[in-house]
Amino acid sequence: MQAGYLYMIGDETVDKENIVYMWRSLIKNLTGNTLTKHKVDEKKELSQLATLFHCTLHLPKKNLFKEMYESVFYFCICEAMMNAVRHGAATEIFVTQERFKDKIKICIFDNGTGLKKDFNEGGGILGIRAYLNERGIPLYINDEQGTLVISFLL
Repeated sequence: MQAGYLYMIGDETVDKENIVYMWRSLIKNLTGNTLTKHKVDEKKELSQLATLFHCTLHLPKKNLFKEMYESVFYFCICEAMMNAVRHGAATEIFVTQERFKDKIKICIFDNGTGLKKDFNEGGGILGIRAYLNERGIPLYINDEQGTLVISFLL
């Protein structure tokens, strides 16, 4: 797991091919495209990933949304966490949920360094946006005091 962290911070001594294989396996598990027949514990995997990145992940105690959205929820958190650590040196990731009309609003934000003045949506955000668009779920990006807040409705 330490190798994954070293790869994320640009250390050239890690075996990138092995790390990419590990990431793909993790993403497959988080998105429900798993080769195993047993259900993957996404919450546990995200906690392990947070440990790998040396950050703390604050998740809601109970999911308010329907079970069919679990893989969407965990995939988006995984991508957002990787971005926050890689680009913002975050040590804490916060996930909140609240009722919003007939949906549940999920917000993901962190304690990182904030957005750069020339911020453009990169691969991570575009990946989250594409993933949600395929499912008909709108993504909202908000810059609050230099911090990127990602939110979507389930």
